[in-house]
Amino acid sequence: MESSACRILLVEDSPSDAMLLRLALEERGTGWFALTHELRLGDALGRLASDRFDIVLLDLSLPDSGGLETFDKVHKAAPYMPIVVMTGLDSEELGATLVQHGAQDYLVKGQADGGALARCLRYAIERKKVQTALTEAREAALAAARAKGEFLAAMSHEIRTPMNAILGMADLLLETPLSGEQEGYVRVLQRAGTGLLSLINGVLDLAKVEAGRLELDEVVFHPEDFFATTIEMLAFSAHKKGLDLVLHVQPDVPRAVVGDANRLRQVLVNLLGNAIKFTASGEVVLRVRVDQEALDATVLHFSVSDTGIGVDPAKRDAIFGSFTQADATITRRYGGTGLGLTLSQRLVELMGGRITVEGAPGGGSTFSFTARFGLPASQPGAPRPPEWLRGLRVLVVDDNPTERAVAVELLSGWGARVTEAADGEGVLAALAGAAPAARPPDLVLLDGRMPGMDGFAVAEAMGRTGALGARTVMMLTTEQATRDMARSAELRLGGHLLKPIRRAPLLEAVAAALRPADAAPRETPALAPEWAGRRLRILLVEDFEDNLLLMLSYLKKMPFDVDVAEDGTFAVEKFKAAKYDLVLMDMQMPVMDGHDATRAIREWERTQGRAPTPILALTAHAFREDVERSLAAGCDGHLTKPISKEHLLEAIAEHTGARTPAVSRSAGTAAAPAGSPAEAG
Repeated sequence: MESSACRILLVEDSPSDAMLLRLALEERGTGWFALTHELRLGDALGRLASDRFDIVLLDLSLPDSGGLETFDKVHKAAPYMPIVVMTGLDSEELGATLVQHGAQDYLVKGQADGGALARCLRYAIERKKVQTALTEAREAALAAARAKGEFLAAMSHEIRTPMNAILGMADLLLETPLSGEQEGYVRVLQRAGTGLLSLINGVLDLAKVEAGRLELDEVVFHPEDFFATTIEMLAFSAHKKGLDLVLHVQPDVPRAVVGDANRLRQVLVNLLGNAIKFTASGEVVLRVRVDQEALDATVLHFSVSDTGIGVDPAKRDAIFGSFTQADATITRRYGGTGLGLTLSQRLVELMGGRITVEGAPGGGSTFSFTARFGLPASQPGAPRPPEWLRGLRVLVVDDNPTERAVAVELLSGWGARVTEAADGEGVLAALAGAAPAARPPDLVLLDGRMPGMDGFAVAEAMGRTGALGARTVMMLTTEQATRDMARSAELRLGGHLLKPIRRAPLLEAVAAALRPADAAPRETPALAPEWAGRRLRILLVEDFEDNLLLMLSYLKKMPFDVDVAEDGTFAVEKFKAAKYDLVLMDMQMPVMDGHDATRAIREWERTQGRAPTPILALTAHAFREDVERSLAAGCDGHLTKPISKEHLLEAIAEHTGARTPAVSRSAGTAAAPAGSPAEAG
């Protein structure tokens, strides 16, 4: 400020007060400032519009304006100009109010000498420079975030579009006659493509979180069913390695909560998948309990523990970093990108929780996190266990104490009288030594995969010695293997149940095992034939040749008549010329994109008085705003590429009123095969 004159605009209606201020400033010298004086607010605003100043000294009481209104008008005219207010009232409340409105400082008239006044002006100018720099930095960061978001949207579309064709064609190839060698090649292609898509999704999700563009859905879901389907997704990979995969949900967990089930599944699948990957033997356990309760919300506590390689305490924080693993040798031995835990941490934080890890090298690890969920207005009632379960004598035989404890807890909660054993030899010895008058168990649950004597060997021995008697034996297995089912039938067992043990399948399997042999199985009614005999006329709008071929391949064996349009203009013309049951509309196309084409179709329907035809958006854009944009244009649904044949047909059935087929099955079936593919969200 000493090297160049400080340009001051003084707005003061009292000439004498203005003179005193000038004299006070001149106490520090006459060359360091240049003062312009205006008596009225209107003239001051004109000066601000035409001249350049470094600071404004403003009296609030002027002939043409007064009070805070005076300040607000000056601040609006020069928002980046530092303003120091002069007032005759020494009030902290007034000073705080002025600062809230944007003033840099305020002076009480007659209380500041030349040095204090100069320092006040200098500090006000410097503070304003800092504020301006912060504002500019924030605006630059927001602009960068917007650019990053736009780049992500473009990259998402460019990557997902060819991936849709790659994965779709692999699925279609598997439906054609192939030699064993060819099928092996296609499955490698399919696995590699799925792995690449998972990596792409992880990178995009992490970038969306960092850009502040990932929002959580708020929907009602049922935790018990949710955890069961989530654990089923990973059961096959765990059992393939010989691991016990255990689910333990405490009874007090609400039966319905409100939150983002897909994002919760994404975290759980990552943690469980890591636990399975880094564990060579032993078990992986998912435990869920209530951490905190409120009237309209609940905080659930999740833990995933394993008996794997563990975590070095010195590297616990590092493993949550992007593209980071605890040790470079881990990447070489186990693979992975180090993205999963970073994304999981961010998602958990979005769900109002935090994630931690405990463990030691070679001693396994436990990843724990909390998440906050809302509660619906009313909770569904808990199903009442059948009366015949009360007092039922059940023997549970399993070498894994965690799985055994889960089975005992569930059965005891239903009123059964449960005893347990850790191995087959002990069970046989106990049965052989039991007193003749002792009442044998009504049901024996045998683990089929125990060391030493497995469950099938125990059942065979019980049959040979006569210890089996009239007891019902049910086998706990880790796979739906033909040989296991054949052995169960040969031994006349009461059935089998796939691990991990879950509440509903256990109850259903026990009921089926204890049903009299001559009782007819209950059948669930089959749905009407697919598409209910209708032929659907569909307009497919797609400009990308590979995706067009893929979609046509998906639809060619269905009872559909499909017309094709390469861009939105042709789509609108074809729609006006024929009546369609459904439109599949790609959103990003040359000439006229899908949004404009959809709006044009909806406008034409309104002018013609026609009922709206269902339109499904097909797009590689996966952001929430992309979905909202499609719906705002008039689409009825939004399918994100890559699109599987199954999901496409489900969407077509949903939006055309057709129904998909269902297979009639016995109500006594214990469970579906584990490891079936499902999306993690």
